[in-house]
Amino acid sequence: MSDPNRERPCIHIGLAADVDQPSARALVRALVRALEVGAEEEGVPCRLMASTVQGGVAVAYEAAFSSRFGIGLGLDRHEIVLHEMHMPAEQPVLRFNLGAHAAAACRAMGANAARLLVHRPLYMSPLPEPAADATPIAVGSAVRPSVAAPQPVAPSAPAGDIDLEAAALARIVAAVVEKLRERGIR
Repeated sequence: MSDPNRERPCIHIGLAADVDQPSARALVRALVRALEVGAEEEGVPCRLMASTVQGGVAVAYEAAFSSRFGIGLGLDRHEIVLHEMHMPAEQPVLRFNLGAHAAAACRAMGANAARLLVHRPLYMSPLPEPAADATPIAVGSAVRPSVAAPQPVAPSAPAGDIDLEAAALARIVAAVVEKLRERGIR
């Protein structure tokens, strides 16, 4: 017989104590939903949890410790933070500022939480917003949006295209090196 008090494994999403204000509840619900969508697109469930601490890093750390997966997300007024329970409390895995594209940042971070769990590469920046003419997918639909695979560069490609790809690769490498430096890895 199964224990009804035993929670199914999921990524925990924590809200900083100062975020849950009556004036911002609709926005917070939308951002939490974007986090859930990002993780669910990668096939991992999430659950919202209450928090009494302030700051995205502290909330994410608390959420990671309460999750059976050991992965938590923390949302405060300014950022969304991804934490893993084995990391030092003050060193989260990744953080995104909310800014103008808060929903995109939350969706990417939700996906990153799931990707961390299944050992897939993380998104180092928020996902682009869906195109205005894109057909929305119904909630609960079995159809997942398809993402076009990157096309290989043909040897006869103009030099400008190769330069753009090299610049994108250089930005990714720089971001990885910066994260390694933050963690004291040389």
